Amino acid sequence: MSKRLEGIGWYNFELLKAMAKAHPETEFICFFDRKVDPVFIVEPNIIPVVLHPMARHPFLFYVWFQWSVRRALAKYRVDVFFSPDGFLCLNTSVPTLLTMHDLAYIAYPEALVKMDLWHYRRFVPKFIRRADHILTVSDFVKKEIETYFPEAKGKITSIHNGLRDGFRALSVEEQDSVREKLTDGKEYFFYLGAIHPRKNIHRLIEAFDLFCAQNPQNDHQLVIGGRLAWQSGPVEKALRNSRFRSRIHLIGSVEEAQLPLIVASANAIVYMSLYEGFGLPIIEAMQSGVPVITSKDTAMDEIAGDAALLADPQSAQSIADALVLVTSDSVLRKNLIDAGKERVMSFSWDHAADEVYLILMQLASSKRL
Repeated sequence: MSKRLEGIGWYNFELLKAMAKAHPETEFICFFDRKVDPVFIVEPNIIPVVLHPMARHPFLFYVWFQWSVRRALAKYRVDVFFSPDGFLCLNTSVPTLLTMHDLAYIAYPEALVKMDLWHYRRFVPKFIRRADHILTVSDFVKKEIETYFPEAKGKITSIHNGLRDGFRALSVEEQDSVREKLTDGKEYFFYLGAIHPRKNIHRLIEAFDLFCAQNPQNDHQLVIGGRLAWQSGPVEKALRNSRFRSRIHLIGSVEEAQLPLIVASANAIVYMSLYEGFGLPIIEAMQSGVPVITSKDTAMDEIAGDAALLADPQSAQSIADALVLVTSDSVLRKNLIDAGKERVMSFSWDHAADEVYLILMQLASSKRL
């Protein structure tokens, strides 16, 4: 995997890998909509099946799930169907487990393409009604679903994401080597994720400008990693208006082998999204021994617990103040790093997989009754 998967991609990969390894007696038939990369077939009991057409548009989503998946469920005599990405086959009698990662389409409809928004509004309520059981990745998302879809109460389980291997603290010499290549040896704040308005990158850039202006003796850099997604205009505008543009580095998609090095060499991870159902970069940073600055809204403070510095994502000054604190208060830095190491022990893909597998088996048993 040379390019980094995003959140839901990692959820699918890590859960499947952990369940397949723990349960060699179970056959996991995995539906793909394109040629299968062998990297996903990590255990012999994972059986890949390619279904057409490629589902990369709302109309094709419908065709793929309601026609191709329905026929495949019948053909392979599937005992239970697990859809880990928020979509569902509506016209099957197979017991179904659905993961809802968030309700961003309700909270931030303006961040979606109109056709995608139409699809979510039309079908998510149907998916939630049809699912025999629903998983969420945080208590925050569970409460949101119960608020907007009260009929779902009683069939929702919250199971936190885990942390995959590879993230660790680096020696000073290793950090210096990474910084030399990335920022000419200067310390940096790091953000990783898609670049679009909901991720709040434009306000992070504004906050970094305030930080630089208010701390002229400081030469910290801002490194932004991730793909340039739809509606990136506010980010581009913030970059044009930045007085410290030369200290901001957009590095695009990050190769998977390089990500743990870049994370562990940062002065802090800054994840100021306006809305998240979980926030994987938070626990990746904690595992790497790096302080976290994140939003005090939605699921992020739930995931961070008391092991991160929380700021108001709507306020550039609040974010800038957090940047000042994390660079100037050595006691605070140590406390955040120590608390992060303790906090991250709560997140395990093996544990999550055990809980998910138990629910799948309960649903499969219900079919046989």
